[in-house]
Amino acid sequence: MTTGLLITASGQAAIIADLGGGTNLVLTHVAWGDAAGVPYNPNEAQVALVNEKYRATIASVAVVDGAIVVDAVIPADTNDGSARPSHSFNVAEVGLFNNAGTLIGVARLGNGYKPPPSSGQASIATYRLKLAVANPSAISVVVDPQAQIALGRHIRAPWLTIDGVVNAPPGAPNQGDTYIVGAAPTGAWVGFAHRIAQWVGVWSLSTAPIGHMVCNNAADVGDSGRFLRRTAAGWAPAIASATEIGLVRLATLAETAAGAEASKVVSPAVLKFAARIRLQADTTLYVSPTLGNDANPGTIGQPYQTRQRAWNRFANELDLNGYAGTIKLLNGTYTDAFAATSAPIGTARGTGAVTFEGDPATPTNVVVALTNANCFYAQGGAQFSVKGCRLQTAGANTSGLVTSVGGIIAFENVDFFSCVLAHVLAASGGFIQASGNYTISGGAAIHISSVKGGGTTLDGKTVTFLTTPNFSSAFAVASEGGAMSAVGYLQTGSATGKRYEITSGGIISVGGANPTALPGNAAGTNVGGSYV
Repeated sequence: MTTGLLITASGQAAIIADLGGGTNLVLTHVAWGDAAGVPYNPNEAQVALVNEKYRATIASVAVVDGAIVVDAVIPADTNDGSARPSHSFNVAEVGLFNNAGTLIGVARLGNGYKPPPSSGQASIATYRLKLAVANPSAISVVVDPQAQIALGRHIRAPWLTIDGVVNAPPGAPNQGDTYIVGAAPTGAWVGFAHRIAQWVGVWSLSTAPIGHMVCNNAADVGDSGRFLRRTAAGWAPAIASATEIGLVRLATLAETAAGAEASKVVSPAVLKFAARIRLQADTTLYVSPTLGNDANPGTIGQPYQTRQRAWNRFANELDLNGYAGTIKLLNGTYTDAFAATSAPIGTARGTGAVTFEGDPATPTNVVVALTNANCFYAQGGAQFSVKGCRLQTAGANTSGLVTSVGGIIAFENVDFFSCVLAHVLAASGGFIQASGNYTISGGAAIHISSVKGGGTTLDGKTVTFLTTPNFSSAFAVASEGGAMSAVGYLQTGSATGKRYEITSGGIISVGGANPTALPGNAAGTNVGGSYV
């Protein structure tokens, strides 16, 4: 049924206000009534139906011959928002309402009866109302894409290709242009965030159900081909990024190696780390504890934040291909825990394959200060060097450099500040070597410890004491088959505490030097080991 409307005085005022730049007129609902059993001719003074029986949201809208045409449906057996049934009344009047509940237009109907389904008759009625105004494009219409139609099925919002997510209505839209209204709409779209807005001569604003998807074709913003999914909070990328089309997007080799593409998938899953970029030159990654972010690419302009992220890049994502990797620690204090548990692929340089480098000129500019953790730890065949930084710890049994189970660390130009257990600790098959001279400015229970088959060496290196630190257990400890070598060792300055402690098959080799070769002010002890 198509019905012409008499525009009420309130409707005229609302239209004039809209056309004059005032409050936007937004049509939202159609209502039907039985006129209290007395048919009447509508008049402009009406502000409501005589006896409203049912109200529904607008189902569709179009502009035809300069008039706004809206469709609305009375379903067979559905309550409206006021819990009123859609049947068992004579349909004698119809009204068009805006979002403020104002009666914009009213029409008389032919007093048709809407029977209940229990009577054996079930009718679904679609009413088409025409509203003639001078400028239809100034008016917005909210439609319900799930309005019930024949057989009780629902109209779902179609799979749409949209032209972008925008907050302001475009000034000169073409017929059929469709947008997602943004989170902060302006103009005629105020109050309709996240709606689907389609230009049909007027703006048709519909609500998509949760889970509905659209394809964003906004090539002008570099977002072409992105799927968006309706969520409770708004619209979100359905799959990954703007470059992805299809339900599953396989990551490229470069994306896989980068390791920062959480929204992409690799198939089969077991190949996630199978593809690595092979280095073609020595490579440096940068880390900053204050300016970095582990989501960055690790460049000097966009450094990582943690040492672990930089190590993982070399160890898990790249093939060193015989080249060297440097992890440049920019000035600052590093409090992040770090552990290397496996060797990078393509290493041919031992501990020189990957180097943690601080500030060689002023090591105290780069401080690695850990609480309840070791500064650097290597195991499982991991090898690396540490240069140009200060190490210090707090918390029980924490040390500066620690290796075990095949881990190897080389160090030089390092300043050892206060540590709780040891400055240097090699255990259970780990190995640590001084590859260059270094300094000590703080004490520890032990400076250098080799236990349970661990090995350490200071051969031919000079240690400079910047203060007079105390080592409460001993400067050097070798126990349970651990071995420490200090052949040709030299020192500048002094320390206090026991010079060495050897037990249970431990070995300390000083190349035949006398028992006072190692620093300290108390004699060393040897119970069941060797001092040679």
